[in-house]
Amino acid sequence: MIVNLDCPSCQSRFKVSEDQITQHQGLVCCGHCFTLFKAQGHTQASAENTKRSSDNLNKTTTKSVCKNSLAVFMLLLLLLSAVLQTVYFLRAEISWRFPSSQVYLKLACKKIGCDIALAKQINLLLLDDTDLLEDEQRLGLMYLSSSIVNQAEFSQAYPTIELTLTDIEDRAKYTRQFSPHEYLDHEADAKLGLAAGQSLKLTLPLANPDQSIAGYRVRLFY
Repeated sequence: MIVNLDCPSCQSRFKVSEDQITQHQGLVCCGHCFTLFKAQGHTQASAENTKRSSDNLNKTTTKSVCKNSLAVFMLLLLLLSAVLQTVYFLRAEISWRFPSSQVYLKLACKKIGCDIALAKQINLLLLDDTDLLEDEQRLGLMYLSSSIVNQAEFSQAYPTIELTLTDIEDRAKYTRQFSPHEYLDHEADAKLGLAAGQSLKLTLPLANPDQSIAGYRVRLFY
């Protein structure tokens, strides 16, 4: 059987019988450059097999790279989706914790039709200079005088004010709540909220319940 050989030195191709290769223990001498080499691994069939193996390896590598790239892309897409959902649901908290983000959040909400609620950190609101006074000219009329101070570094929603009148044993005898719409002059003020460091002075009228009132309590809540 005749075998086609490729010289590893000069790349010349020539034919040799298998018997001749066997007689010389697999050694072959190139007739062009006289290089002596082993026939095994330098036959045309071996070269084609090597090329085929290389092509298959390249295809496998390409497929693997494509699969890895797709997996990375899907992972990044999922992470981006998770971040956007987090920003959407926590947009109010993000806006007052990071004031510089408000411009971008408002722009995004304008596009998708959402709004950004004002902060409601009740522990950062303070009632100051509170007093309960009777009207000297009109019998049965009282006034709650107080100031709400926003100690936060961001704007906050106006709270509801609750006044509780108590007897001598500190038992609740009368309770009255004032919503922001009741003590603010304009509805637009409620939407803007109480600015950082701002103080709001209030004088709220209420009827005297005509009971034995000895004291009072005032609290804020949302």
